[in-house]
Amino acid sequence: MPEMRMFGHRGSSIEEPENTYSSIVKALEECHGAEFDIQQTLDGQFVVLHDETLARTALGWSESNTSLLEHEYYKLLNTSVDQMNFDEFRHVKIGRSHEPYSMERKITLEEQKVEKGQKLSSLPDVLELIKLYPKKQYLIEIKGKTSSSRASLIQRDILESGVDPNQIKLIGFCFDTMVDLKNILPSFLSVLIIHQKNSVEALEAIQKASDANLDGIDMLADDKTVTSEVVTAAHALKLEVLVYVGKEFDNVHCWNKLQNQGVDVFTSDLPPDVFGWMTQQDVLRERTAATLNQMMTTPNQTKRIAPENSVSPHVSSSIIDGEFERPDDMQPQKLVNVRALKR
Repeated sequence: MPEMRMFGHRGSSIEEPENTYSSIVKALEECHGAEFDIQQTLDGQFVVLHDETLARTALGWSESNTSLLEHEYYKLLNTSVDQMNFDEFRHVKIGRSHEPYSMERKITLEEQKVEKGQKLSSLPDVLELIKLYPKKQYLIEIKGKTSSSRASLIQRDILESGVDPNQIKLIGFCFDTMVDLKNILPSFLSVLIIHQKNSVEALEAIQKASDANLDGIDMLADDKTVTSEVVTAAHALKLEVLVYVGKEFDNVHCWNKLQNQGVDVFTSDLPPDVFGWMTQQDVLRERTAATLNQMMTTPNQTKRIAPENSVSPHVSSSIIDGEFERPDDMQPQKLVNVRALKR
């Protein structure tokens, strides 16, 4: 069974504030890559941010956080990103997700104590970062309102960075934008995102993506709608199959099932647990390869093929059943060097 590649959703947002530089670094260290979002600013730059405003993720106002007056700051937080110049983001630091701030809903003293904050990154910032991880990849989701210049501006940043096309997948819900990007960046994969309600909708979207010469389809990680039939149909049309996280589907049971159904990429909110699962998968593959090699080279030995759904006796049943708990010797910090060698 081919390996399903695992990506951290908005970086590793369980460990660091979402879509920040440090969050992306964590995901690159613990997974096969990082997924993050970009929004276009008024002056044609791209900031790494999910929402159309800063109200949910920015730190609240304090004299130590910003040089702006309080009313100016909260007005900025609730201004649409596409109406802000990139330079205005220097007044804001990003923290943990929270209820949106405004003049009516200000930061509390408790929140001030725990939040340090990080600056926002530009698309060129994070494209430089991926060059330090030549075996890792990005999923870059295009957010915000469609504009006639958006695709060409993304093309500008990507080509100026000199990044390897094999390290980048461009993903987005806007069909026209993804088609435009494929036309002007043919060496880079362009993937359509959908939120399917059933497998019929998934199959229709797969055909639409194929007809437009896109490279893949990215669906909600619902194992009831992302069926073997759906995955097979996409692969038959030479499309990659990606799935993105939903809380009820982000667990070992679902990871195992979707990998067995042939899904190529899973975007998860749980990079630390993904790390442990990936390491277990590596161990299984190595042991299987060693066993097959021994069977092929040992003379006069009866070759026995394990049942399709058999489980290695060395792997805890909790891993297979979805109740994953890392044993002490499988903690990520003790395994970093093992997977780092494979970067």
